Amino acid sequence: MLELLDKCDIPTGTPEDVFFGGLFCDKVSLHKPSYEKSKEFSVEQVYYKNPIGTHKPWNFTHNDLLKNTYPDLEILESLNKT
Repeated sequence: MLELLDKCDIPTGTPEDVFFGGLFCDKVSLHKPSYEKSKEFSVEQVYYKNPIGTHKPWNFTHNDLLKNTYPDLEILESLNKT
């Protein structure tokens, strides 16, 4: 992360997760996990049964699958609609 900040400019309006994914900078060689391994980390657009975390799961079609495993997502969803 520090090397990216040191060697690369952040395009205006770029979300930080996209920037730190290295998509806009070829000056730094990043070692990224495989697609299968990365699914284990966080659920967003791709469903995984037992992730470490999630990002706005109510925005995606697999929301009901996650709610079956993590019923407290109902509470988070309601709090984010206020």
